[in-house]
Amino acid sequence: MDPLSITAGIAGLASLTIQVAPALHVYIATVKGAEKDIGWYADEVTSLIEVCISLEDFLKVDVVSPESRFKTTESVLGRTVSACDASLRQLGKLVQVPTSWTEKMKWPLRKKKVEEIIQRLARYTNMFQFALTVEGHAIFSNTPEVVEELLELQVKASSKLHEITKGIDALSITTDNYRDTSESTSSLLEGIRSLSAKTEQLSFIQKENFYNGCHRSIAVDDISMSLAVDELNTWYMDNKFVVTYYYCDYRAQNASPLTAVIGRLLRVLLECSLVIPPILRDIFEKARRQGRAPISSELKDILISVATSFERCFVLVDAMDEFSISEPGSTAELIRILDELAASGVKVFVTSRAIPSPPLNTDHYIARIRANEADIRSYVAYALGTDHSLIDIIDKALERDITQTVVEQARGMFLLAVLHLQNIRGQVTRSGVRKALKSLSGSLSDAYDKTFECIRYQSQARQELAFDSIMWVSSSCRPLNSLELQHALATQPGDGEWDSDNMPSLRLIIGSCCGLLAVDDLDDPDSEVRLVHHTLHHYLQDCQPGWKLRANLLITRVSLKYLYCASVVKCTQEGGDKKTDLVLASFVRDNWGRHAKMIPPELYCNTALNLLQNEHHLHSLYPDNHFTGLHIASRFGLTDLVTNLLDQNPRSLINEMDDDFETALYKACMNNHITTVSTLLQYGADPNAGMSSLTPLYISVMNNNLPLAKLLLDNGATPDIECTDDWTALHKAADSGLLDLVELLVLRGSSMSRYSARGLTALHRAAGKGHIEVIKYLLDHGARIDCTSEDGWTPLHGAASAGQTRAVLLLLLYLAQHSGGVNRDIGTKKPIVDREGGFDFQTETGRTPLHLACQGGHVDTVEVLLASRAKVIIADEDGDLPLHIASREGNVGVMECLLREEDDRGVQLACRNERGWTPLEEAQLNGTYEAEQMLWKISGRMSLDSDVDEEELISAIRTDDVQEVTSLLGLTADEDTSRESWKRLEMRNQGGRTPLQQSFLFDSLNVARALLSSGADIHARSDPGQWTPLHYAAMLLDKSAVALCLSYGAEVDARTQQKQTPLHHACRRGAEGPARMLLEKGADFEAIDDREWRAVHVAAAGGYLNVIVMLLEHGDSGKATRDGQSVQGCAAERGHHSLVERLRELRYYWLTSEGNFRVDDGY
Repeated sequence: MDPLSITAGIAGLASLTIQVAPALHVYIATVKGAEKDIGWYADEVTSLIEVCISLEDFLKVDVVSPESRFKTTESVLGRTVSACDASLRQLGKLVQVPTSWTEKMKWPLRKKKVEEIIQRLARYTNMFQFALTVEGHAIFSNTPEVVEELLELQVKASSKLHEITKGIDALSITTDNYRDTSESTSSLLEGIRSLSAKTEQLSFIQKENFYNGCHRSIAVDDISMSLAVDELNTWYMDNKFVVTYYYCDYRAQNASPLTAVIGRLLRVLLECSLVIPPILRDIFEKARRQGRAPISSELKDILISVATSFERCFVLVDAMDEFSISEPGSTAELIRILDELAASGVKVFVTSRAIPSPPLNTDHYIARIRANEADIRSYVAYALGTDHSLIDIIDKALERDITQTVVEQARGMFLLAVLHLQNIRGQVTRSGVRKALKSLSGSLSDAYDKTFECIRYQSQARQELAFDSIMWVSSSCRPLNSLELQHALATQPGDGEWDSDNMPSLRLIIGSCCGLLAVDDLDDPDSEVRLVHHTLHHYLQDCQPGWKLRANLLITRVSLKYLYCASVVKCTQEGGDKKTDLVLASFVRDNWGRHAKMIPPELYCNTALNLLQNEHHLHSLYPDNHFTGLHIASRFGLTDLVTNLLDQNPRSLINEMDDDFETALYKACMNNHITTVSTLLQYGADPNAGMSSLTPLYISVMNNNLPLAKLLLDNGATPDIECTDDWTALHKAADSGLLDLVELLVLRGSSMSRYSARGLTALHRAAGKGHIEVIKYLLDHGARIDCTSEDGWTPLHGAASAGQTRAVLLLLLYLAQHSGGVNRDIGTKKPIVDREGGFDFQTETGRTPLHLACQGGHVDTVEVLLASRAKVIIADEDGDLPLHIASREGNVGVMECLLREEDDRGVQLACRNERGWTPLEEAQLNGTYEAEQMLWKISGRMSLDSDVDEEELISAIRTDDVQEVTSLLGLTADEDTSRESWKRLEMRNQGGRTPLQQSFLFDSLNVARALLSSGADIHARSDPGQWTPLHYAAMLLDKSAVALCLSYGAEVDARTQQKQTPLHHACRRGAEGPARMLLEKGADFEAIDDREWRAVHVAAAGGYLNVIVMLLEHGDSGKATRDGQSVQGCAAERGHHSLVERLRELRYYWLTSEGNFRVDDGY
């Protein structure tokens, strides 16, 4: 018996014990007549005790084995088995078969004790299931002290990785999302036997075959993939090898399935990687600045980069046929990614019930594997033995025939076996069972047919209940929980009012469906009800005539009736009569029209009209907004219903607005219902009416709906109406890169010279976003390249600030080709580079495109500008050269480009800005360590006298080597040397930082703790810069560094030489955790630095939307500084155009008593 088998057995033991628990509760509640049941329970407990004894003996004997993973008889796993045995023995004494009424009467006294034991056994389950994994087994094979140490190390490592990757939603997936293999364990001894019998299935993944193959497409049972993972982990034990695994669960209902699978695979790879790859940091920073999660294409690049960094990498994808059933395009993209991985040398292993489509391109090997017949036999025996309705029908011979037939017809597919058994268990006579056996086939579709026949054999009421339930679950717009489904089934279109007594029990619902529906917890009203398997979706659509129509008709009629009942109940509750809450109301209110759109209008129009024309009912259903029936019908795109409403109501109501100033036309446009829009326009809807911030035409551009935009323009929509922040539809189309819409709007007369509130044209927006084709079109049709915004920005400035290198190159080429046509009206004799639009043209603040590219760290853009001979010796109004800005921001790659030419290197290094600082001093003051080191090296000033070799000390601090640091600093307990050691604690390196400050700079928290415990000064200041250790800690992503400083009394609002607080620094780095902790500790979010910037301005300059929202929620007003620098302006100046757009969409308002706030300038 190998360790994997033993731990699997233990997991089965716990699982089976928990299965017994509910039955024990029933027995306690109903003592009378329980002799037969408790006898069975007593036998089971006795068997389990015997198994525990065998397991315990095995663990003790296995210690002496040279191959054993158990190094001590005192292992945690061994102790737990012993404890489990003791608990089972105690339980066995309490479930002795009662022989008299006196003993039966004692049950209430034993009840509490039995429940305590059951709870104690339940607590073992998680540990046993963890022990089922290779790493869990290895951990629990040690003593409790060692286990505690190992788990603590795992928690620390996991916590650190989580802090780094917490902004990526796709990387937050845990193993709880994947299947629990212990559910299928029906017998402990049978489970162990089944595991040991799997050796023939492992033959296809022998080292040579598996390593040389790229892909597998197989039909396997649930445990084979787990065995493959464990086998691989057994073969390779070093950190150059990694296995990453994903199970495709069709029940997941994930909006971005491709992102989820890549994220899960990547998470495992990163946990095994010794370093965080630069590509991850870059994409992570970009996504975080834009306030979004990384998209699948970005994650794919990271996945391939990380996977190929290992010497051996195995990617395993289980149940590929269940991946993204409703989106075949996602499946095709996943296959392409797996092909790329395989082509890069990664070994890819895929399981599927069918060959993936499209087929894999890379050379691959296919092995077909069926479910083990013994497993199916075991399941059949268990199912028949626990079905009390069959006890008097089935004898041994018939049971043998059932088992043999089911195994033969299942053909290795467990789902078929389950469905066949459901058909058999629905029979009421021995003859019926034999007829059912003869009709079994190996087709899944036939099995579903038989199951539907079983449903039809039930009473009429149960038939209706089953089919209605399956219709709701298979066709509703979103998954329903059990209580919502019960409410839906309780609603009868013909009844006068909703009656809670009509609600069927969940057990009856599931039972009536003959196994076609599943739910995780029958007693949890929030538990989701789902189809038993994704193939049932296809069966219902393909093999049940009219299923889709009937299901949508049912849902529509029930929804409308439920809405009517909800409005009546609402009115009754307002009158003081409390009724049952109608929990399905929000679902049907938001989705009934989606289902109605799928059926002929004559089947629902009259009912819908009765509801939508009743203002009293509508007010009850939508108390927070003044909706008319026309608004609701238009929102869902129910054109026939819209026509009926318009025919029966005054035409003047067609342009009526709700409380959000939205018309019916606006709602139809928002949801892309072009037929409904056409009808409304024919009846006289005003295409320009509605809220001033968005017109229907602007919405059509937002939705990238070219036919809708054409329809609106054909019916009188004005193309140049100014919307939010004075943007026109052309601004939006250019900003989104929608060339077809840009062409349409320009041809229909939209002006390319219209300015937004900030003075931006459509060309500015296209250049800032890098939409090359749009830029070309606008320039070719007369857009001016030399147009400037209110702060003097040209399109080239916008492209350079955002790092849109191709756009910068295109604009420079256009300048060179059309140099004679720029500024003809001005008659200037300036060279092209200094003119508006030129690459040395300065904004109102003296910034050139090169300044802005340096600020954003866009190396490629800087290279293009330098190749075009952009000046490096050119100062802005603050006296900053591009090198000053790059040094301040810590953009080392940009600095290397600027300092490449020796002719002007010395001038750049020695130049002082208006504050009197050189680029080196800017780097020191702003804590950009890498930039500082580079400038020290270039300037040749690397020598420093010190008692300790500085380079060696820095290396020790960087690697978080506590022992080496304390040795170099001479930190001993000897009293004569402690004073000297204290001096060394406060010594400064070349950058003027103490060892404690360096430890926070390098995120070496173990060294920081050791230095603080040795007496390092938490209030020490760097020189230059005047940073405290807390300022450095605040720039780390891990809030534990901030917590450490605060625990030693750090000043939460300490100011640097530039008047910045630790909160400013946390916002500069986008460190949400540290920023939130500082705010909770009372940090002043209104504190201003020497530029009069608050923390929110710093966060905007860094592009960190989440931090901005956090600060606003904590009370920041969002107002501009006294010199007019706004939050959006800080983001726009640094090229964070996506952030500016998000802030425009959020539209914060001035702080009021309700806690609302505003970022109030237009972009």
